[in-house]
Amino acid sequence: MRNLSWCIVTFVSMDSVGGGAGLEVKWDKAGKRAQYDGWNTSIAVRLGSKTGILDGKMVKLESAPFISDAQNIKS
Repeated sequence: MRNLSWCIVTFVSMDSVGGGAGLEVKWDKAGKRAQYDGWNTSIAVRLGSKTGILDGKMVKLESAPFISDAQNIKS
Protein backbone atom coordinates (compact mmCIF):
# COMPACT_ATOMS: atom_id res chain seq x y z
CA MET A 1 0.00 0.00 0.00
CA ARG A 2 1.27 3.47 -0.91
CA ASN A 3 1.98 5.93 1.93
CA LEU A 4 0.09 9.17 1.20
CA SER A 5 0.72 10.92 4.52
CA TRP A 6 2.77 13.59 2.70
CA CYS A 7 -0.34 14.51 0.63
CA ILE A 8 -2.35 15.90 3.53
CA VAL A 9 -3.66 19.44 3.00
CA THR A 10 -5.07 21.49 5.87
CA PHE A 11 -7.66 24.14 5.14
CA VAL A 12 -8.17 27.14 7.41
CA SER A 13 -10.66 29.98 7.37
CA MET A 14 -8.79 32.87 5.79
CA ASP A 15 -11.46 35.29 6.97
CA SER A 16 -10.55 34.70 10.60
CA VAL A 17 -6.83 34.00 10.07
CA GLY A 18 -6.29 36.91 7.69
CA GLY A 19 -7.90 39.52 9.91
CA GLY A 20 -6.33 38.10 13.05
CA ALA A 21 -2.89 38.20 11.44
CA GLY A 22 -3.19 41.86 10.58
CA LEU A 23 -3.98 41.37 6.90
CA GLU A 24 -6.53 43.53 5.11
CA VAL A 25 -9.13 41.18 3.62
CA LYS A 26 -11.24 42.16 0.60
CA TRP A 27 -13.99 39.94 -0.84
CA ASP A 28 -15.27 40.40 -4.41
CA LYS A 29 -18.60 38.58 -4.27
CA ALA A 30 -19.31 38.84 -8.01
CA GLY A 31 -15.86 37.56 -8.98
CA LYS A 32 -15.71 35.03 -6.10
CA ARG A 33 -12.25 36.41 -5.33
CA ALA A 34 -10.50 37.15 -2.05
CA GLN A 35 -7.52 39.45 -1.71
CA TYR A 36 -5.24 39.68 1.31
CA ASP A 37 -2.85 42.60 1.73
CA GLY A 38 -0.28 43.10 4.48
CA TRP A 39 3.30 42.37 5.56
CA ASN A 40 4.47 44.11 2.36
CA THR A 41 2.83 41.43 0.22
CA SER A 42 -0.46 40.72 -1.56
CA ILE A 43 -2.18 37.47 -2.47
CA ALA A 44 -5.43 36.92 -4.33
CA VAL A 45 -7.33 33.67 -4.79
CA ARG A 46 -10.54 32.77 -6.61
CA LEU A 47 -12.98 30.09 -5.49
CA GLY A 48 -12.48 26.87 -7.43
CA SER A 49 -9.17 27.94 -9.02
CA LYS A 50 -5.85 26.20 -8.38
CA THR A 51 -3.93 29.35 -9.29
CA GLY A 52 -3.46 32.54 -7.29
CA ILE A 53 -1.68 35.85 -7.64
CA LEU A 54 1.20 36.51 -5.24
CA ASP A 55 2.71 39.99 -5.51
CA GLY A 56 1.52 40.27 -9.11
CA LYS A 57 2.83 36.86 -10.21
CA MET A 58 0.70 33.80 -10.95
CA VAL A 59 1.35 30.89 -8.57
CA LYS A 60 0.07 27.32 -8.41
CA LEU A 61 -2.00 26.32 -5.36
CA GLU A 62 -2.05 22.76 -4.06
CA SER A 63 -5.87 22.87 -3.83
CA ALA A 64 -8.59 25.22 -4.96
CA PRO A 65 -10.13 27.54 -2.34
CA PHE A 66 -13.72 26.76 -1.37
CA ILE A 67 -16.47 27.94 0.96
CA SER A 68 -17.62 25.48 3.56
CA ASP A 69 -20.38 27.67 5.00
CA ALA A 70 -21.88 30.19 2.55
CA GLN A 71 -23.70 31.99 5.36
CA ASN A 72 -20.36 33.41 6.53
CA ILE A 73 -19.79 35.37 3.31
CA LYS A 74 -19.99 39.13 3.78
CA SER A 75 -20.96 41.49 0.97
